[in-house]
Amino acid sequence: MGNHPGKTPVTPSPSHPNYELPWRNRIVSEFKSQELKPIPFEGTLRFFTPTLFFKDAVSRCVLEEVELARLICPRVVVYAENRIGEMSGAARSWTEFSQDVDQEKDILIYHYSIGTESLKQALKHPVRKHAIYHGITPPALVRVFSPETAELCEKGITEFPLLNEFQSWMTNSEFLMGELQAFESTPHKKWILPPFLTLDKWDDIGSEAILPETDSASGLLLYVGRRNPSKNLEGLIEVLFEIRKLGNYRLVIAGTGATPSYHTELQNLIDAKGLQDHVRFIDEPSDQGLKFLYEASDALITTSLHEGFCVPLAEAMKLGLPAFAFPNSALQQTLGSTSPALVPGKPAESAERIHRVLENASTRDQLIAEQGRQYRSRFSDRAVLNGYYNYFKHIMTHE
Repeated sequence: MGNHPGKTPVTPSPSHPNYELPWRNRIVSEFKSQELKPIPFEGTLRFFTPTLFFKDAVSRCVLEEVELARLICPRVVVYAENRIGEMSGAARSWTEFSQDVDQEKDILIYHYSIGTESLKQALKHPVRKHAIYHGITPPALVRVFSPETAELCEKGITEFPLLNEFQSWMTNSEFLMGELQAFESTPHKKWILPPFLTLDKWDDIGSEAILPETDSASGLLLYVGRRNPSKNLEGLIEVLFEIRKLGNYRLVIAGTGATPSYHTELQNLIDAKGLQDHVRFIDEPSDQGLKFLYEASDALITTSLHEGFCVPLAEAMKLGLPAFAFPNSALQQTLGSTSPALVPGKPAESAERIHRVLENASTRDQLIAEQGRQYRSRFSDRAVLNGYYNYFKHIMTHE
């Protein structure tokens, strides 16, 4: 079925103030500064994401991509299976896609990050289809604490071969592209672009102190992100235990909360290591609070076991905070080849590498400069918007 005559579908804008102000204004400004132009296109760009939730990273990528798409094409629609909270008005239900789509003119941009019945439904339509893959957590890393999530992850992985039906693939890292290529049966046009997130927005965000001065006065290590088993926070606590032998370090773990059972496991480890007074959990800090943490800390550390990109690493590089990570999955690709890698399974050696950088001002400044160059060349608003503009231009103008 085609679009209703005389009706121009557009994406509703949610009421959340952070959606309209720092995101859209920056995208519009950068679009104009690069003197980019709308792309002639007769159809509608139709985006799909399994869940639309303001605090979800994939959702924010989709929303920012859509803002750029709206500058390029007057007809843009977003679909989601689940629309949560303030995002309920930002998308149409996926069940409406079949009646909306014009099979000959439209393009479906399908965001893939977990198993869902919508994939097979999408394949029933002969519309041009392009997949953007954000990564799926290995089921074994979440099964103990969230069997339902593990099942959806497993479903998503088993359906990788179905992505061969799409005209092109985009991923956020070479690591993720490698996951897909293992199942590739026919050649695809491939794009590797970072998540579409206007990280230069941190220039416009103020800082609000959310720690006592005693916490930020000592050597402060920071973790930002979800608290689940795939993030290997046990490994991070082991690193803290070892690095405290070298200096007066503390750790702040900021982000979304863990399941009660996983939080209990972490707390038991903290108690067993005698770190009760040296670890602080902060649930869902505001942007202003998070900027304070980035500015007050001495280093950002992630010991995650699986990442498709890791946005906090890019945020740290933007704000001049030395960042350290394991050399697995996409983490080292995000940081760049010159960044010192931590050593999985060897917390003492990892602690030594971090301490060696932080205690030497010249080495620390050199790392900040190298990571800053990596940020500006790959993850700045200018670099990201230019990459996605070329992506849209390609899929809109090539059969």
